[in-house]
Amino acid sequence: SLFFEFRIMARKPDKPTKARARSATEEPARKKPRKRSEEEEGQGAQADKPARRSGDTAAPQGRALPGTAAAPFQRGKTEEQELAKRKWKETKEAQNGQNGETDEQAPKKAKPEKTKKKKEDLTAEEVQASKDARAKPLAKAHYVKGVQVLAVVTEVAPHRLLVSMPYDCMASVPMEQSGIVGTQKLTDHFVVGQYVAGVTLTEAEDKHRVLSLKPQVVNAGLRAEMFRPHMVLSANIAAVEEHTYELDFGVPGARGLLPKKQMSRSVAVGDLIRVELKTGSNSAGLVKCQEHREPTAVDFEAGISIKHIRPGFVVEAVVELLQFGPGGRRGDLNCTGAMLEIQRTVPARLTRLHANMPDPREIRLNSGESVTARVIAITPDDIVHLSLLPHVLALEPPQLHEVPIGTKLEASITDVMERWGFRALGKVGSARIPMCCPRFWAAMAQEGKLDGMYKVGVQCDVKIMKVAAFEGVYEVAVSKDLVDAEISSVGALKAGMILKAPVCKHMPEGVRVKFSDAAEGLIDMDDLADVPPKSIPERFAVDKVVKVRVLHVNETTRLAFCTAKRSFLNETTVVASFEDAANVDRPVTGCIRTVTPNYVLVRFFGGIMGLLPQSEMEKHDKEFQVGHPITVSIAAVNPAQRRIDLSLDILTARKPVSGDSSGTQPGELMTITGCTEVFDDGIAVSTEGADGKAGTGFIPTLHLSDDIGQANAIRAALLKDKQSVTYAQGLVLDNMAYFGFPDRSGALLTVKPTMLKALREGQTIPKTADDVVINQMYTGYVKRTLEYGLIVSLGTQRSLSCLLHVRTIRDHVVSDPTEVADAHHTVRCVVTALKDGKVFATAKKSQMPIEDAGPADADMLQSYVSLQRQLLQTLPAPALKIWAKLRVGMVVEGKVADTKPYGVLISLTGMESLVALALNDQLPAAGASVGSKVRGVVLDADPLKMIVDVSLKPELVGEGTPWEMPSFPAFEDNEDLSATVEVSKPFYAVVSVQCPNGGCLLMSVPHGLNADKTNHPPGISCVVAVRKIPKKPKDICARPLGYIKKCTYVIGAEKVKPGTVLTAAVKDVGHTRALIAVGGGVMGILHATQVKDEIVHAPFAEVKPGMQVTVRVLTAQMKEVRGVYRLEVALSMKPSVMAMKEIDAKAAGWYEYEDIKPGMRVPVVVHNVREEEQDCITEITSSLRALFRFVEVSSDREIMKQPKAGLSEGELRMALVCRRGKPGKPEVTLFDKAPELQDIRFCSVIKAYDDNRLPLGKKLLVQLPGQRLGQVMICDIKDDPNAEDPEFHTGQLLPCRVVANTEDGQLLASLKKVHRKTNPLLDPVDPVTQFPAGSKVNGVVFNVGNGGVLLALTSTVQGWIPLSNIAEGHVELSQVVNDFPIGKYLTDVYVVRVKDGKVVLSIVAPGLDVGHFSVGDTVKGVVATKKEFGLFIKIANSNIRALAHISELSDSNSVSIDSFQVGQKLRAKVLKIDGGRLSLGLKQSYFEQDDEEGSEDDDQEEEEEEEGNEAAPQAPGLLDAMEESDDDEEVKVQPLRVGRVGLSAGKAEADSDDDGGDKEDQNAEVFDSKKLVKRVKKNLKKKEQVELDQQEQDAVEGLWRTNPQSVDDFERLLLTNGNSSAVWIKYMAHHLKLSELDKARAVAERAVSHISFREDQERFNAWIAYLNLEVAFGDKVDEVFKRACQFNDAKKIYLQMPQIWERNSMPERAAKAHTTCVERYSQSRSAWIGKLVFEYNKGALSEARQTLASAMSMLPKPKHAEVVTKAAQLEYSHGSPERGRTIFEELVTSNPKRLDFWSIYLDMEVKQHTPPTATEVKAGPVRILFERCTTLSLKPSKMKFFFKKWLGFEMKWGDEESQTEVKQKARDFVEKVAS
Repeated sequence: SLFFEFRIMARKPDKPTKARARSATEEPARKKPRKRSEEEEGQGAQADKPARRSGDTAAPQGRALPGTAAAPFQRGKTEEQELAKRKWKETKEAQNGQNGETDEQAPKKAKPEKTKKKKEDLTAEEVQASKDARAKPLAKAHYVKGVQVLAVVTEVAPHRLLVSMPYDCMASVPMEQSGIVGTQKLTDHFVVGQYVAGVTLTEAEDKHRVLSLKPQVVNAGLRAEMFRPHMVLSANIAAVEEHTYELDFGVPGARGLLPKKQMSRSVAVGDLIRVELKTGSNSAGLVKCQEHREPTAVDFEAGISIKHIRPGFVVEAVVELLQFGPGGRRGDLNCTGAMLEIQRTVPARLTRLHANMPDPREIRLNSGESVTARVIAITPDDIVHLSLLPHVLALEPPQLHEVPIGTKLEASITDVMERWGFRALGKVGSARIPMCCPRFWAAMAQEGKLDGMYKVGVQCDVKIMKVAAFEGVYEVAVSKDLVDAEISSVGALKAGMILKAPVCKHMPEGVRVKFSDAAEGLIDMDDLADVPPKSIPERFAVDKVVKVRVLHVNETTRLAFCTAKRSFLNETTVVASFEDAANVDRPVTGCIRTVTPNYVLVRFFGGIMGLLPQSEMEKHDKEFQVGHPITVSIAAVNPAQRRIDLSLDILTARKPVSGDSSGTQPGELMTITGCTEVFDDGIAVSTEGADGKAGTGFIPTLHLSDDIGQANAIRAALLKDKQSVTYAQGLVLDNMAYFGFPDRSGALLTVKPTMLKALREGQTIPKTADDVVINQMYTGYVKRTLEYGLIVSLGTQRSLSCLLHVRTIRDHVVSDPTEVADAHHTVRCVVTALKDGKVFATAKKSQMPIEDAGPADADMLQSYVSLQRQLLQTLPAPALKIWAKLRVGMVVEGKVADTKPYGVLISLTGMESLVALALNDQLPAAGASVGSKVRGVVLDADPLKMIVDVSLKPELVGEGTPWEMPSFPAFEDNEDLSATVEVSKPFYAVVSVQCPNGGCLLMSVPHGLNADKTNHPPGISCVVAVRKIPKKPKDICARPLGYIKKCTYVIGAEKVKPGTVLTAAVKDVGHTRALIAVGGGVMGILHATQVKDEIVHAPFAEVKPGMQVTVRVLTAQMKEVRGVYRLEVALSMKPSVMAMKEIDAKAAGWYEYEDIKPGMRVPVVVHNVREEEQDCITEITSSLRALFRFVEVSSDREIMKQPKAGLSEGELRMALVCRRGKPGKPEVTLFDKAPELQDIRFCSVIKAYDDNRLPLGKKLLVQLPGQRLGQVMICDIKDDPNAEDPEFHTGQLLPCRVVANTEDGQLLASLKKVHRKTNPLLDPVDPVTQFPAGSKVNGVVFNVGNGGVLLALTSTVQGWIPLSNIAEGHVELSQVVNDFPIGKYLTDVYVVRVKDGKVVLSIVAPGLDVGHFSVGDTVKGVVATKKEFGLFIKIANSNIRALAHISELSDSNSVSIDSFQVGQKLRAKVLKIDGGRLSLGLKQSYFEQDDEEGSEDDDQEEEEEEEGNEAAPQAPGLLDAMEESDDDEEVKVQPLRVGRVGLSAGKAEADSDDDGGDKEDQNAEVFDSKKLVKRVKKNLKKKEQVELDQQEQDAVEGLWRTNPQSVDDFERLLLTNGNSSAVWIKYMAHHLKLSELDKARAVAERAVSHISFREDQERFNAWIAYLNLEVAFGDKVDEVFKRACQFNDAKKIYLQMPQIWERNSMPERAAKAHTTCVERYSQSRSAWIGKLVFEYNKGALSEARQTLASAMSMLPKPKHAEVVTKAAQLEYSHGSPERGRTIFEELVTSNPKRLDFWSIYLDMEVKQHTPPTATEVKAGPVRILFERCTTLSLKPSKMKFFFKKWLGFEMKWGDEESQTEVKQKARDFVEKVAS
């Protein structure tokens, strides 16, 4: 039934209120209005004051103002209405009095008779209008594109938001539409429960709703002047100032300022925020803002419209109309909603669901009442939807008691909304649970109304289905089927659940299963079985029950994705979240989703993915296929990054053995009780936990010590004796079952001393990025080495890892990380940054806090020494007895046994089995000879290698007694001491410290975990800090310990001052430098440029290693090299330098970068010749390099053929400095001086541009000799425009000539041979002389725009083709862009004129020029362009564009520029000719004289016609003969004479007879043109033409017209059929039969140029024939194809090209052509269908199906049906009929009324089940399909089609019985329709 509407307020005075009448039976008793008090009278009078709005003459009466109490709703007029009526009457009487009339005298209008329309009398339009006018909830169908809506966030993912819109409609917000500027994660900006404003982007038919939150989209349509206080708008942070944020609203000319103190949270540039405007915009568009907190109504002014309102605004609205349901008459009845007005102008709607009216008996809204509401939606039809819900007004999440989905409750109905559902209240404990039950989840009668059982107060059982987040209520179901169902909603499904459900539908993407009426699932094709099937297996037939497992649930689509894979059904571990993955300690099963060369993505439950890296893929010879199951282990989990790293090391689960430690947690400390077994890669140990429980563990070899050598030695010792080395505790890294050792069990341990100490001292083991502290030092180990760095574990195997990039591993450059560390090496690092859950750190020693790293390194050395002591005990007793006598620092005696290049070997007295080594830098100045007795001091000893390091330096040996126990002086801990490095070991160094009381202290200092041995070479001076000094050394391992704080070189510095002459030995000789040992451990550099004064080919030819040379010091500077300060000494042995009195490095040729100036000539030495890069690296000094390309070598052609042959490493050359270049890299050339431009012959390619992005026509950026940059334009690349484009690469050497030097200094070069033979610089191009008007030119397109097409004719001359010169008539710019791509070569373009150095061109052949016209001529043309000052008209048959000024358009002012359209044809009068320009006029007055002359001629002809009729009575008979007879024998024509060029005919003459002369006289009079009227002339001409055609036919005998056999026949035929493509094609075929390819090609050229442009199809046929000719016989396919695209519709040519290749049996070229076609015309269904047909025909089914998927993603939706239908047909004929059937099922299910889909489906089914496709007729499936068709609800005319088609099938393949059955069904249908 219809809703009854009651309007309480009075209408405007000119339109009195008309209330709808009720039936007499429904009329309640009226109440007599009581008398009001004086106070009430005053209030009423105040309320009755007119409140004007824009455009009203009088205010509406009877409305209650905001804040006044409205009377209860009553039937009849209220007292306010009575008062309003009286007030209106008084006003009306006053108006009449002013006009001299009384109320009685005023004319009275007859009242229209009131009639009541019954429901049955209403039209359909009136019923629909009544429904649309009601306030009703928004359904999903209402959320079309462009709906502005307020929504609440329900789920936040890194790249997507899920939001709930009003009335429980869900939408997603992709990251690109989130409004956040920049690549940031959405999780950092949005939270669940946050309110956002957006605009829908999808149409109503789209399954998924997409929302945009961008300010420029949400605020579209607003202007700065429309801003009002308290508006709530979305904005981006545009800038962050000191005290304010600058906001961007996406509104032109508007910007906001938000004080920082107004924001409750910190924001950054690009963030999206919602702000409230404090003020409107000022003249500069500036708005002051504040954070939106309290709901305050917007201060709107009069005259607002819907454009001023946006979702989220708080507005004041007045209730205009209350709406009631059936039976609703009183205030205590069912109010369904209200119609409101905002500012008395903007209509708004409020539904009961958002009116905060839980009890229907308590109406809280009254007509005329003012309410404060929030805008929640604005639909495209300008309807505003409001909400009064408290949490929506406050923009706060609703306070809901948490109840699990699927919970059953008893609820009491509180509110029934007949056409939507009902609301109820339930209880959980003491908490009240608000609920709503939509109509589709309630038991409903067939007519669509709620059953009578759902009334207020009724108790019912309900089931929680989901949460309506926006309304803040639980949605429940009351239908018994849903309440009793196990799975009543999708929300009740959880990942990992195993269920049984019936199959309800087959789809192209898989199988649909039904859990309940409100919950369905989808099984993808890849999830139907472990091996993905090609078609749906029989066990998934419709209605069959299958066992499935839920993978994940999509809340947006309300769909559960399931799997039927047996491997997933049997899987016991469910990994459905990152927390689950972090806790899994066994292998798990996943499904391969994506396979790439670099990684494999594996899908688990819950929609999460794991990544299997390439390193794991390479370890296993395994084939990875999409859709197949795979068993993997989880190597690492990073929830912040949403990343899971997988491994293939574990393929089966490890079952823990008794007594193992599998229950231990990573990071725990365990007691190690002993070694049980030794493996190749580690040792097995027995352990004891903190609870005393025994267990087992495994320690990898590299985790036995921090030093690699020591770790290997420990394993070797334990292999001999398992008790030789013992450990107290070990750190649990992980569980062995997880780590992947199949033959071991227990815990994976480490006993690295550094890690144990760090853990004991409080280092926490971070598990997530939140646990990491920036700038804190961590000790860990290398988990994996990569090409770009090291992955370091910060504790355990599964703890958080960090990345050490190659740039942060060491202070010096590291090229290969494996050279520094390998897996399990100990690393100490400092965390520097956290980004997206990733941890970045540095291991540079210079960035380590020395106060932390130094002591830690010293303690590490102490642990090393302790382990060495244990290894010492493993020596045999005799050796151990000898080593027991030695101590570090002990003075020993011995005899030199041998000398080596690195030092001397000493046999110690009494210890002949030991060998002592004294290196060269530890020898005395006098040296040591074999057999001499020496005294030394022990620096270090290695018992395992049986080597003792000693020093023979007197200052170290001192006066100590040999073999006496040394005593160590007392120093304070951490005291700084000056020391010198004496010997450097792989793990530590030994330094000497001079004691205050004499003597020397030898101290061991570690290199540190992050330092190399080369960082502390012998001879350096350093500062060390004391860590531990033993009072009395017990053994050789007892030694003083410390750590180095800093080190510098000072030894020998006084010997190497600039100018010092030294004689020293050559240590090494390279290509560019020699190393000279100048003493004190300092190496000097002798550069190749400092060997001789003259330039020689090989400067080091006479310098050999070991020889003594005399050199002079040029410079001596302290420089930091690889983290260590060293003394860098530059030497010279040039005679000129040796003769200098005072050394001057610059004069000696030793330059710094600051000394280099352009124009200088400097010697350089070739360092490296790189042939691939075509360049050479040279050195000016050891620290100053210069690079030049081979183009700088020479201009000689022979040398440049092999430029590398003239350059060899170590060669000395003189170079010219061209530019200083970058710091430290000056640019030089080997030319004596920079060559002149006209002498340049070669260039080197720097960069080659792609044709698709040519900047201003540049093709190549090249380097020219003299370090100059040049450009090669696209037109100067090749001589032959039809040749293939050459390929260029960086460094390529090319011959060239400079053709121009532009005004802005750019050099233009050319690669053309024609330019290499001339000198374009000396003979520049003159456009006027080189390109005369009328000539033809060629050029390359380099730009296309609104002005036309720009061609590069030469390097300096451009051609311009205006749009009007491209084709006759108007052309679209889009078509021009497609037809003239950048880089296209155009030939035979006409030159129109040269203007300002630019050549104006035309593709259309030029016709008339200005010289053909004179003032006063009348011309025809079309409007080419419109300007403000006039029209440009293109004159017909010419390329002239003339101006018709705006003042010359019309005689009146009613005609303007807008009266004309581009392309409009018109005539004009030539008014003026000025040079080459015409001025035209269009005024009608210019043509009046011509019209009068024309009318006079007509009058004269009419008079002559009358005179002729009187004077020549025989004329009518002749005219009649001309008009009525085609066989006039009196007038004959001579036979036609046919020629090669044209045709001509003889004169007409009469038969020869006696009266010939009289007849000729008569004919002369008759044929006198002056006496014939126009009609006679026209008929005569027509008659002559007919006779000429007949004579031609009679004259030419034979069959040449129908069957030409010779060239003459074809030529004659073309004279009359020149526009027929069939004739031209036969002509080409004639030559091909004679093997005359060139002649056939010439005919084709004639055809495409001869056929008229008006004959589009004929010309197109000729081009296709030409292409067929070239493909089959020729070699110019590409050239012809390009031209065909230029002169035809390019799309048609592209579509035909694949078919041409197919017809000529070239499938590869056809496939390529199809691909090109769909790429170029991606929205053309013909292109996609052609590609599908081709791929299906050749059997490439997988490619074809992939093509179909691509087509669906590229084509517009309206084009999908045709392509899908074609694909289904092809599946029937070439692929899988079952797949084709599935596609058709989806089509007819989605479009049941599409007759064409059904027809094709039926045809394919009939063909599939009948011969010859089938061996015998299988009519069953076909008849089932026909029965489905005939049960559809369609019009009789459509049903007739199905019955007729069915009967035809039965007549051909059935029998009489089946035919009778079909006829009977048809009769039944007709009878049913008739009844």
